[in-house]
Amino acid sequence: MNNIRPGYDECTNTWDDGYPIGGNYWSEYTGPDTDGDGIGDLPYNISGGSNQDLYPLMHPFEIYYLLNLTLDHPEVYEGGIFNVTVKTIGGTVAPKAHVTFNDHLILTNTTGVAQFTAPFVTEDTIFLIQAIKPGYISDNTSIIIKNTQQESGRAIIFGRITNVTTAEESIIFQAVNTRVLTFSPLSFHHYRSGEMLQITKEYKGLLLAKFVFILCEIL
Repeated sequence: MNNIRPGYDECTNTWDDGYPIGGNYWSEYTGPDTDGDGIGDLPYNISGGSNQDLYPLMHPFEIYYLLNLTLDHPEVYEGGIFNVTVKTIGGTVAPKAHVTFNDHLILTNTTGVAQFTAPFVTEDTIFLIQAIKPGYISDNTSIIIKNTQQESGRAIIFGRITNVTTAEESIIFQAVNTRVLTFSPLSFHHYRSGEMLQITKEYKGLLLAKFVFILCEIL
């Protein structure tokens, strides 16, 4: 880092440990990292001969082992779904990291994401989220789960849905291509972007895992 003379090698040596472990960090390296994996796309040429570091690091080595936990939303209403993304400070994704929230543990997928459903709370509550991975320094953050003051109204709901769950006296599902007609006040909405819908258990009609046609009290 910031040497007057960079690396120098007149012999034939190996300067990296292959992909995805990578090689060394060179502060004067200016190559791109188009896929964001923390490893340069172009080799680093070592002066003195024809040696190369084929997989130069984009950041100092120790940064790659510090986890960085981020949320797509700092506040979520009860029953809502939210994502937790785990990467390193260097920007590399961290698959199979252990993410704990509200006594639930989920491993991150190949893109470093774990998905949770916010629990029902009697008042706005702060929950701790922690990310751990062997060989890495852990990270944590907090999220606010907001209580919803529930008011119900009569409605007809029909269309395609997903992620049907039951919580206490309510049923929750996400809209896929769902239409909602309410009577008080009279309104019509067409949802198709994964909005969360919550109804009481007392409904009339057909409610399946992927389809709904019901008369109900919507909350």
